[in-house]
Amino acid sequence: MIDMIAIIVATITTVPFLVFIFSYYLIKRTTNNDRKAVRTSADMTTFILILSVTFSFQMGINMNIFWWIIVFMIFLLALFVFLQWKYQQEIILRTVFKRFWRVSFFIFSFLYLFGVVYGIIYRIII
Repeated sequence: MIDMIAIIVATITTVPFLVFIFSYYLIKRTTNNDRKAVRTSADMTTFILILSVTFSFQMGINMNIFWWIIVFMIFLLALFVFLQWKYQQEIILRTVFKRFWRVSFFIFSFLYLFGVVYGIIYRIII
């Protein structure tokens, strides 16, 4: 049983876009709303992408960047709070967090793809 859980967790963190695709089709079938399915799937996948980037950097360059990611995310969230205050004069935390989380999805998707390409090139060269 523990081995099965370990295999599932390893697969999810290795290929997080499978979670995105699976959740997209599941939500699309239940709601018939493309926009909601994409947004909800991105929200669900962001945390997995953060873990995947952390693990890929740990394995690829043997460096633990977990705390750097935490500091970066706190800085990014503070930036979003500041920008909303600057342009709307009122801070709505739900909106700030939604925008922060979706931008994090794009940033960590890019970092994940960069890590995959780097790992492939590194393995080919060495």
